[in-house]
Amino acid sequence: MNSTFQILLILHVLAGVLGILFFLCAFFCLARPHRGKWRVGVTLLGTLSFWIAWIAGGAYYVKRYGSAVKPIIMKGSTPWAHTIFMEAKEHLFLFLPFLSVAALLLVWLAGQEIDKDEKLRARAQMLVGLIIALGIFMTFSGIVISAAGGRVS
Repeated sequence: MNSTFQILLILHVLAGVLGILFFLCAFFCLARPHRGKWRVGVTLLGTLSFWIAWIAGGAYYVKRYGSAVKPIIMKGSTPWAHTIFMEAKEHLFLFLPFLSVAALLLVWLAGQEIDKDEKLRARAQMLVGLIIALGIFMTFSGIVISAAGGRVS
């Protein structure tokens, strides 16, 4: 694998993990009222991280995965790694950056109303929790797929 693809893959993984961590911070900021600036800041950073992961991962997927990695996985002993995990990841991958934008808009536009409205805060936490859960699933899926692909040069 050339250095461009290595950089894209590393950027994809790091940005995705950072996105999860930033949204985890947002989740806890929502649990404690009067953390408005922190909520918006970490949600913005998480959203930017997911978009970076989306672009880097998409470029890697289009330029490298389909032609070099997928055939090895499909011919190997664990074709289910692609069939189950990559197929699921491909579809969830489309939603995560947009869900993060929705969460960012919610915490930004609602402002201090989230501190006053318990139902609104609970729904915002549910959205952020969903983003975290999807991010963790996608990370786990990436680990399974990478293991199935072995060392592809």
